[in-house]
Amino acid sequence: MNRAARISYLLGILFSFISLVSFNVRAQVESGNIPVAEDLNRQAITKIGEKRFDEAISLLGKATSIAPLMSEAHMNLGSAYLLAGKPELAVAPLLRGIEIEPTCHKARNQLGVVYEKLGKVDEAVASLKKAIELKPDYARAQFNLGATYLWADKRKLAEVALRRAAELDPANPEVKLYLGALYAKQNRYSEAVNAVKEVAQRMPEDLQANLMLCKIYLLANDRQSALNMYQSVKSTNVPLADEMFKSIFSDKVLRVSDGIRR
Repeated sequence: MNRAARISYLLGILFSFISLVSFNVRAQVESGNIPVAEDLNRQAITKIGEKRFDEAISLLGKATSIAPLMSEAHMNLGSAYLLAGKPELAVAPLLRGIEIEPTCHKARNQLGVVYEKLGKVDEAVASLKKAIELKPDYARAQFNLGATYLWADKRKLAEVALRRAAELDPANPEVKLYLGALYAKQNRYSEAVNAVKEVAQRMPEDLQANLMLCKIYLLANDRQSALNMYQSVKSTNVPLADEMFKSIFSDKVLRVSDGIRR
């Protein structure tokens, strides 16, 4: 080894040592701040539950600043941005959380939802599939995958994912509503009615399910069933019946998927 090569080799060792020392110092400093960051994270979760998203974002920004390797705080920051209606700002903290903790299926699922909100269907599907790969029985990711395919009008793929979600979480009304919307798009009105009626019967006060069922009846040219349903609901819930009446006798029949939220 000539002199220049030896110097280069020794410098490489020196820089590696400096980097290791620097990392250890950062880790020690961060470990001292973890209790503070954890407290900020807990406060932020409470704020999110109260729908005080701006306050949650502020708290989580502080948490990630003093404990940059705290993956949960990054992920919660992404979730807070999403819930605040700022999906474009949610991507970076979720990616950072995943970088720190690559096997976190919940972060992959949340990132998939963010990408879908941004209209990035391919990225959404890839992230949701990764979440399912990490946790094959993850019903929420299966549902979000099916919903993403449905919005992208990939109906066969949507049905596979939504049926799987229904198997994993048969009590989830959202899955039934999305299956109903899918069947109606395919003119499979009998199946659509059965799926949505199950939710409407289980949750008779739910405006979304009842309106969807009326719309499906209308799309199937079964105005009598829609009217019968209206008359039945009117006896117990006049405001809900009024909304249904507007839907039944409107000149414009809304799309089945209108009003479905994720």
